[in-house]
Amino acid sequence: MKTNSSPAILAMEGMYALQFLLILIIKSPRQFVNDQQLKMAIRSQNGFAKLDREFTIEGGAIQKTHPTSLNTLKKNANDKLPGGFKGLDVLRRKSLEALELDEKRENRGNKRSKSGLSFKVSILEQELEMHRHANLLLLHALQEALGQFNSIRDATDAALRTKRAADARETLVAITSLVIPPFNLPIRIPLESAPNIYVTNIDEYRR
Repeated sequence: MKTNSSPAILAMEGMYALQFLLILIIKSPRQFVNDQQLKMAIRSQNGFAKLDREFTIEGGAIQKTHPTSLNTLKKNANDKLPGGFKGLDVLRRKSLEALELDEKRENRGNKRSKSGLSFKVSILEQELEMHRHANLLLLHALQEALGQFNSIRDATDAALRTKRAADARETLVAITSLVIPPFNLPIRIPLESAPNIYVTNIDEYRR
């Protein structure tokens, strides 16, 4: 992490790190299940915004969150993240659920007992609902992509074709970002190259 970065850049980098951390927790809750400080932080939006944590993501890259105000986090997320702060907060709540579920799974006794079997059924029902949610949103993305292909094909010049292609990408990223990890396709747009184009209204694709 650059030590000479401005507070605004650090806040933005910290927000992306928070997003990565939540996805990592949801995918691999076992490695965080005993981290009481982390669980306490993500129980609330304010605690989450003030989280100060360094961690390693896939590929070995180091990410670091930076404590900030909740208002700053909301503004940055709404400006830069597909799904905005609402999408980030969904990840926060899902990560907490993943930790609590993993803790229950660890403490649960004999799976052949009545309570053990009931717990297993509840887990499978949750996983099934996640798959249904993913399938619905990905179907929306496919339908949207087909329409966007026609729009790009019918563009009258290169500039318009480039603009429509950029809009199509943003729309598909926005839709797929709503899918619960690990079924989503999170895409990070570097700060220095983030395009200034039309922002898709993803509320149209929410259930």
